[in-house]
Amino acid sequence: MRPHRDWFVTYEPVDTGIIHMGNNTECMVVKIGTIQIKTQEGVVRTLSKVQHIPDMIRSLISLGTLEANGCRYSAENGVLKVTKGAMVLMKGLRQGSLYFPQGTTISGLTAVYTTSANIDTKKL
Repeated sequence: MRPHRDWFVTYEPVDTGIIHMGNNTECMVVKIGTIQIKTQEGVVRTLSKVQHIPDMIRSLISLGTLEANGCRYSAENGVLKVTKGAMVLMKGLRQGSLYFPQGTTISGLTAVYTTSANIDTKKL
């Protein structure tokens, strides 16, 4: 779940539109799409079926959804690892009681423009 529209690479309508939050409030899902995260190792990972919820303050990644899609996760010494088979898909560092993914989110426009090696940044 993401509150930031500009982080989406693809963006499409969704039929279901309400998420029930832990504090007993409801938030509207306006669209779904894909986002891309560049890991610290430089690998770009794509997350699909991400819900755009403008009223959220923070982005959330559901470990249950990752597990349902064949991923495993483990946490040790403040580091969360998400794996699929032998491949480490992403890592997160614990801050307080939350894990924050390592790496950066590629915004939708950046993802489009970074596909070419010969980009003239003055024309962007």
